[in-house]
Amino acid sequence: TPETVTLLAMASAVRYTVFWGGRRALAGSHSGPVERGGGVAEVPGRHTLFALSRRLRHLLPALGLALVLLLAAWLRFSKLGQFDNQYYTATVASMLTSWHNFLYVSFDPGGVVSVDKPPFAFWLDSVPVALLGVSGFSASLVHGLAGLASVALLYVLIRPVYGRAAAL
Repeated sequence: TPETVTLLAMASAVRYTVFWGGRRALAGSHSGPVERGGGVAEVPGRHTLFALSRRLRHLLPALGLALVLLLAAWLRFSKLGQFDNQYYTATVASMLTSWHNFLYVSFDPGGVVSVDKPPFAFWLDSVPVALLGVSGFSASLVHGLAGLASVALLYVLIRPVYGRAAAL
Protein backbone atom coordinates (compact mmCIF):
# COMPACT_ATOMS: atom_id res chain seq x y z
CA THR A 1 0.00 0.00 0.00
CA PRO A 2 1.15 3.56 -0.48
CA GLU A 3 1.07 4.23 3.29
CA THR A 4 3.42 1.31 3.95
CA VAL A 5 5.85 2.50 1.30
CA THR A 6 5.76 6.00 2.77
CA LEU A 7 6.36 4.67 6.31
CA LEU A 8 9.27 2.52 5.13
CA ALA A 9 10.79 5.45 3.29
CA MET A 10 10.45 7.66 6.38
CA ALA A 11 11.97 4.97 8.61
CA SER A 12 14.87 4.61 6.21
CA ALA A 13 15.35 8.37 6.16
CA VAL A 14 15.27 8.51 9.97
CA ARG A 15 17.90 5.77 10.19
CA TYR A 16 20.03 7.59 7.62
CA THR A 17 19.63 10.88 9.44
CA VAL A 18 20.41 9.45 12.87
CA PHE A 19 23.38 7.48 11.57
CA TRP A 20 24.94 10.55 9.94
CA GLY A 21 24.43 12.70 13.04
CA GLY A 22 21.35 14.63 11.99
CA ARG A 23 23.00 16.21 8.96
CA ARG A 24 20.43 15.32 6.29
CA ALA A 25 16.78 16.22 5.99
CA LEU A 26 14.06 13.62 6.25
CA ALA A 27 12.30 14.82 3.16
CA GLY A 28 13.36 16.79 0.16
CA SER A 29 16.87 17.34 -1.02
CA HIS A 30 19.91 15.85 0.67
CA SER A 31 22.14 18.77 -0.27
CA GLY A 32 23.31 20.21 3.00
CA PRO A 33 23.12 20.49 6.74
CA VAL A 34 19.72 20.85 8.37
CA GLU A 35 19.02 23.64 10.80
CA ARG A 36 17.53 22.88 14.20
CA GLY A 37 13.83 22.28 14.01
CA GLY A 38 14.03 21.56 10.28
CA GLY A 39 12.15 18.26 10.42
CA VAL A 40 15.05 16.09 11.56
CA ALA A 41 14.22 13.20 13.87
CA GLU A 42 16.05 13.93 17.10
CA VAL A 43 17.32 11.01 19.14
CA PRO A 44 18.16 12.02 22.72
CA GLY A 45 21.91 12.01 23.30
CA ARG A 46 22.81 11.04 19.77
CA HIS A 47 23.24 14.56 18.39
CA THR A 48 25.35 15.66 21.36
CA LEU A 49 27.52 12.58 20.95
CA PHE A 50 28.38 13.53 17.38
CA ALA A 51 28.94 17.16 18.36
CA LEU A 52 31.24 16.02 21.15
CA SER A 53 33.17 13.74 18.80
CA ARG A 54 33.63 16.64 16.35
CA ARG A 55 35.03 18.79 19.15
CA LEU A 56 37.30 15.99 20.32
CA ARG A 57 38.66 15.53 16.81
CA HIS A 58 39.86 19.12 16.93
CA LEU A 59 41.27 18.75 20.44
CA LEU A 60 43.08 15.44 19.96
CA PRO A 61 46.15 16.85 18.18
CA ALA A 62 46.58 19.48 20.90
CA LEU A 63 46.06 16.86 23.59
CA GLY A 64 48.57 14.56 21.88
CA LEU A 65 51.15 17.34 21.66
CA ALA A 66 50.59 18.20 25.32
CA LEU A 67 51.11 14.55 26.32
CA VAL A 68 54.28 14.27 24.22
CA LEU A 69 55.66 17.50 25.74
CA LEU A 70 54.73 16.30 29.22
CA LEU A 71 56.55 13.01 28.63
CA ALA A 72 59.57 14.85 27.22
CA ALA A 73 59.63 17.19 30.22
CA TRP A 74 59.42 14.31 32.65
CA LEU A 75 62.23 12.43 30.87
CA ARG A 76 64.46 15.51 30.84
CA PHE A 77 63.79 16.90 34.30
CA SER A 78 63.16 13.84 36.48
CA LYS A 79 66.88 13.18 37.10
CA LEU A 80 68.33 16.44 35.86
CA GLY A 81 70.77 17.20 38.67
CA GLN A 82 71.92 13.63 39.30
CA PHE A 83 74.22 13.22 36.31
CA ASP A 84 75.97 16.56 36.11
CA ASN A 85 79.54 17.11 35.04
CA GLN A 86 81.29 18.60 38.07
CA TYR A 87 84.04 20.07 35.92
CA TYR A 88 81.57 22.25 34.00
CA THR A 89 79.59 23.08 37.13
CA ALA A 90 82.81 24.32 38.76
CA THR A 91 83.54 26.32 35.61
CA VAL A 92 80.19 28.07 35.79
CA ALA A 93 80.67 28.74 39.51
CA SER A 94 84.10 30.22 38.80
CA MET A 95 82.69 32.36 35.99
CA LEU A 96 80.39 34.09 38.47
CA THR A 97 83.28 35.33 40.65
CA SER A 98 84.50 38.05 38.23
CA TRP A 99 83.84 39.59 34.82
CA HIS A 100 87.25 38.39 33.59
CA ASN A 101 86.40 34.79 34.47
CA PHE A 102 82.94 35.23 32.93
CA LEU A 103 84.19 36.53 29.59
CA TYR A 104 87.07 34.07 29.26
CA VAL A 105 85.21 31.06 30.69
CA SER A 106 87.86 30.50 33.28
CA PHE A 107 87.85 27.26 35.24
CA ASP A 108 89.92 28.45 38.20
CA PRO A 109 89.02 31.42 40.41
CA GLY A 110 92.32 33.11 39.51
CA GLY A 111 91.32 33.32 35.85
CA VAL A 112 94.37 31.50 34.49
CA VAL A 113 92.93 28.26 33.04
CA SER A 114 90.21 28.52 30.44
CA VAL A 115 87.83 25.77 29.34
CA ASP A 116 88.34 24.44 25.82
CA LYS A 117 84.69 24.81 24.81
CA PRO A 118 82.83 27.71 23.18
CA PRO A 119 81.69 30.18 25.84
CA PHE A 120 78.06 30.74 24.79
CA ALA A 121 76.67 27.59 26.47
CA PHE A 122 78.52 28.45 29.69
CA TRP A 123 77.18 32.00 29.57
CA LEU A 124 73.66 30.60 29.31
CA ASP A 125 74.35 28.13 32.13
CA SER A 126 75.50 30.96 34.40
CA VAL A 127 72.01 32.59 34.48
CA PRO A 128 70.19 29.83 36.43
CA VAL A 129 73.30 29.21 38.55
CA ALA A 130 73.31 32.90 39.54
CA LEU A 131 69.57 32.77 40.33
CA LEU A 132 69.29 29.33 41.98
CA GLY A 133 72.78 28.78 43.39
CA VAL A 134 75.53 26.39 42.39
CA SER A 135 74.21 22.87 41.90
CA GLY A 136 74.09 20.22 39.22
CA PHE A 137 70.40 20.95 38.66
CA SER A 138 70.86 24.67 38.05
CA ALA A 139 73.89 24.08 35.81
CA SER A 140 71.89 21.62 33.67
CA LEU A 141 68.57 23.50 33.65
CA VAL A 142 69.22 25.39 30.40
CA HIS A 143 70.09 22.16 28.61
CA GLY A 144 66.86 20.50 29.79
CA LEU A 145 64.82 23.47 28.60
CA ALA A 146 66.62 23.43 25.25
CA GLY A 147 65.83 19.73 24.86
CA LEU A 148 62.16 20.36 25.61
CA ALA A 149 62.08 23.23 23.11
CA SER A 150 63.65 20.96 20.49
CA VAL A 151 60.75 18.50 20.84
CA ALA A 152 58.25 21.32 20.24
CA LEU A 153 60.32 22.64 17.32
CA LEU A 154 60.48 19.19 15.77
CA TYR A 155 56.67 18.98 15.90
CA VAL A 156 56.32 22.40 14.26
CA LEU A 157 58.74 21.49 11.47
CA ILE A 158 57.39 18.00 10.70
CA ARG A 159 53.63 18.71 10.90
CA PRO A 160 53.27 20.78 7.69
CA VAL A 161 55.17 18.24 5.58
CA TYR A 162 54.12 14.84 6.97
CA GLY A 163 51.00 15.59 9.04
CA ARG A 164 50.05 15.63 12.69
CA ALA A 165 50.28 11.90 13.30
CA ALA A 166 53.86 11.68 12.06
CA ALA A 167 54.83 14.81 13.98
CA LEU A 168 53.58 13.35 17.24
